[in-house]
Amino acid sequence: MDMHVRPARVEDRERLLELWERSVRATHHFLEDSDVVALRPLVAEELASDAVGWWVLVSATEAPIGFLGFANDTIEALFIDPDNHGQGRQAPGGARAESWCGCPGGRRQRAE
Repeated sequence: MDMHVRPARVEDRERLLELWERSVRATHHFLEDSDVVALRPLVAEELASDAVGWWVLVSATEAPIGFLGFANDTIEALFIDPDNHGQGRQAPGGARAESWCGCPGGRRQRAE
């Protein structure tokens, strides 16, 4: 599959929010439906914020496959469309998520 990484655009926000919800529902089984519903507007607000740099992994047709939030040299969020889970796909060139946005030193997600 042909894909590339690019900075998120304003017009991506709704599709990224939908991708977030599908990903969370597929992987975050500890959350109740009411939790996801309550988190959705907060995630939408965060996607619109400049506090996190958002990077999108897109297909050749510009369909989002996943996205990453990066701030303070740390991956703050990483979501992959569940339709792409377990297919052995890698980012372009086999790149690690940290390299999507030039994350120095390969630092990983901060535990909160």
